[in-house]
Amino acid sequence: MSKTLIDHKPTKVKAVFASSRPIQAILSIAQPGFAALVALKHFPDLLTLTIAIPAAAAGFFAVFALNDFWDIDVDRDRFSNLRTIEGFDIDTFIVRHPYAQGIISFRQQVVWILFNFMVASFLAYLLNPISMYLFWISVALETVYCKLKKITYLKFLATGAMVACGALAGYFAVVSSEQVSLGVVGSLFLLFFAWEIGGRNIVNDFSDIEEDQSLGIKTLPSVMGLKIAAWVTCLFSLLVIIANLMVAYYADLGLFYAIVSTIAGIWFMFLPQLRLIRIPSLEQALNAFNKGSVYPFVISAVLIVFLYIPRL
Repeated sequence: MSKTLIDHKPTKVKAVFASSRPIQAILSIAQPGFAALVALKHFPDLLTLTIAIPAAAAGFFAVFALNDFWDIDVDRDRFSNLRTIEGFDIDTFIVRHPYAQGIISFRQQVVWILFNFMVASFLAYLLNPISMYLFWISVALETVYCKLKKITYLKFLATGAMVACGALAGYFAVVSSEQVSLGVVGSLFLLFFAWEIGGRNIVNDFSDIEEDQSLGIKTLPSVMGLKIAAWVTCLFSLLVIIANLMVAYYADLGLFYAIVSTIAGIWFMFLPQLRLIRIPSLEQALNAFNKGSVYPFVISAVLIVFLYIPRL
């Protein structure tokens, strides 16, 4: 959410890597990882991990870089009207939008996206063809999301579904068709659908409201205003907590997980969004975005602890 340009240009390799928003991408591995842990209730075997972790990383590198690829025109326009927001933003690492800044070329960006797409597709197929198809659906939904940027603010529904499909790829990577639970699948989809919308997407749009209005980009904050957008994020954060409890119920994760993960949801999702209603500022939105971004990692850590203690 920081809009400042860099004082020096990174190397081409670093810039290409930065186009995938690596901190956000690496944190995102927790999404399919959490779904896999829910499915198995233990760590996957070493071979599965050896395939799954690079598959997830490549998949998220591809999707984040694809977002920068499709949004190059508006990102270039943004850089003509930059402003500074105090605070650390995990979405900006090494350099923001290196493709739009001209640090990397069209060819370099395309090669990077295709390389990661092919790696993720091949490795996902080795785990389960359904995981590969879900990854492809996620890529398609990311494209739809970008193409709707000047059409409707409801495009956040597409990115919510995109993230949810990516998380479910982790679930199907470790289960057979006979082991699939529709209750678990549905609650996992709802969990990550609501989390992406309430924890990342809408609050991230708070920082761009003036530019979005001038560029004709439709987001919830730019169309409906900060107050309504804050209320919507708060409602989605509540839905995250409810969906997580549904996951705990359908997957039989036990009382410890249900209680501790609910506390985590309140701290990392609900309270920051509640403060955003009271103070609908860019700084508070940045705080909500940063805390919301780590939520899947936090509940994954809670689930791992649950796996190693006696069940309550």
